[in-house]
Amino acid sequence: MPSSAASGALAATADVSKSYSARVASLMHSSEERSPVPREERGKNPAEVEIILGVGGTILGTRLTKSSGSKTWDEHLLQSIAEVRRLPLDGAGKLPQRIVVAFNP
Repeated sequence: MPSSAASGALAATADVSKSYSARVASLMHSSEERSPVPREERGKNPAEVEIILGVGGTILGTRLTKSSGSKTWDEHLLQSIAEVRRLPLDGAGKLPQRIVVAFNP
């Protein structure tokens, strides 16, 4: 995702650089574009998902922190994030423990 004006954006819960945010958002964007959920069924509001990371960027868990209003879309987002399985380190070799990704319908 090139910008937060696109269909997803990152809100940092740790000190996350804009370039790192863009890298993570682009990973999520490819899954989002393959969505079988039609746009009209994606709810009216952004869905927010907290991603908990382990050593090396492994995704340990996800939690829907704000629903889009569409259960189908929310579930698709959680599944899409799970499929990524691992997030890259930032340019300095660091990794936040938690980040929140906001997906706009």
